[in-house]
Parts: sequence; structure tokens; C-alpha cells
Amino acid sequence: SNTIMSSSSISHKDILEWVGMVAEIATSVSTLLIALVGFVWSSRQRRTIEYNKGRTLLKEAASRVDMEYAMDVFKDRSFDKKFAMGEGDYHQIFSNSIQFPREAWHRQCRSQLMVFLETIRPVCHLLADKSTVVEGTLDPVLFPFRLALSAMADFWSPSGGLKSPCNDDHRNFIQTKYGDKHEWALLCQALKNVGLEGRLNSPHSDFGHESKDDTANLAV
Repeated sequence: SNTIMSSSSISHKDILEWVGMVAEIATSVSTLLIALVGFVWSSRQRRTIEYNKGRTLLKEAASRVDMEYAMDVFKDRSFDKKFAMGEGDYHQIFSNSIQFPREAWHRQCRSQLMVFLETIRPVCHLLADKSTVVEGTLDPVLFPFRLALSAMADFWSPSGGLKSPCNDDHRNFIQTKYGDKHEWALLCQALKNVGLEGRLNSPHSDFGHESKDDTANLAV
């Protein structure tokens, strides 16, 4: 009788200990799962925040591109909605051999070129950053940048039967005003994001024709 009671008591105690151990394990697993879910959720939140931040920066930069200047000067061949531009005008404005253009509006157009080039630079740097997300070559966020660079490309290297007054002197002038080899490489690289790859190739071997190593080492 005493032996039976002792055995029953031990069995009952063992069961309680086992139940307690299972409860502890369940609690630990539950805590681990909660932590894991929290980590995954936090990671997703961080990625979402980084994505939204990058898209906001890209949209802000693209919205500041002076698209109107590019469309007027490079595509419509006019300036300030009242000056029609011919080959002589482009020579006055886009030539390194002319330090002080003849007409006041020529000088204004040259100065405005500098403004235009500075408005596209932030977009080029953002697009060179691998963390920047671009939603295809027709990304609506890049609409002003894409149209501006498309107009510039049509002036620089016309296609489809189009003709342009642009020559190597003009290209060299624009490149020089934009910046050094590295800056021009970033611009050429950015063209890939809007379906214009190769449209601003340089007439000079040291611009716009970077080796694979140069392109791989580009940094913002």
C-alpha cells in the first residue's frame, strides 16, 4: 500500500515537472517566434522606408530638371519663346572659341545652359546609387529628366532622318561645361535608366567611352 502510494506520488511529481518543462519550452518558442516576426516586420518597414525615401529624393530631383530649356533649345531650336535659333546662333552659344557671345540673348542662353546642366546632375548621381529604385525605363518619376535628355540626345545625335546643327565643337563645349570625365560618365550611365544609352557618346576618346573597369568603379 505504501509502495503504491509512493509510486503514485512520484509519477504525479514527474508529470508536473514534465508539464512545467513543456510550458517553459512553449513560452521560449513563443517568445522566439514573436521576436522573429518582429524582426521580419522591422526589416520590411526599414526597406519600405528606404524605398519611399529614395523614390521621394528621385522625384524631387527630377522635378527640378529644367525640361523647358532642353525642349526649347535642343528640340524646338528657339530660346525664350521669341528667338529662333540657326547654326550661327548655336556657334555663338556653344563654342569654346567664343568667350563673349555677340548678342545679349546668346549670352543668356549660354548662362541658362549652365543652370540646365546643374539641374540634371542630382538625378545622375542618384541613379548611380545602387540603392535607388527605378521602375523601368518609363518610370513616371523620371518624366522630366527623360524628356529633357531625349531632347538633348536628338540635338546631339539625331536619328530617324532628323538633322541637327550640332557638331563636335558644340559637344565639346557642353561636355566641358558639365564637368570632368567622372561626371560625364555618370550622365552617360544615367541614360541607361531612360532608354537612351549611347545617345550622348563623345567625339573624344577620353569622354563617354569608359572601360568596364571605369564604369564599375563609378561612385556618387
